[in-house]
Amino acid sequence: MRNAIKAAVAGTAIAGTMLVATPGAALAANDHWCSVTTNYCSAGNTPANSSHQIFVSTAGTRGNYTLTVIDVNNGKTIHRVTVNAPLEKTLGNVWSSYEAQIWCETGCPGANLHIWS
Repeated sequence: MRNAIKAAVAGTAIAGTMLVATPGAALAANDHWCSVTTNYCSAGNTPANSSHQIFVSTAGTRGNYTLTVIDVNNGKTIHRVTVNAPLEKTLGNVWSSYEAQIWCETGCPGANLHIWS
């Protein structure tokens, strides 16, 4: 009985290690980010997922900035907001591919923008 438990635990540990060690390359095509060098950066051409959602987040921002999400197929803005704090946003009912842009009013070098599906 002990040997069976030890074998089960060892098998679970090996499987867990394999999951942790597996690179995320499968998701990389739908995962884009950029870092602001002065006051702007753009990341994207991210297709909506099968649930017709995309996700956008910002980090490291200082001061006011505008986050814009644009449909890359028709150039239309689907979301725009001006805020002064980090942001996480889920956009639903989307069917195309999208680009996210961040514009900082007073500059925000080092701020990060992330868009994924």
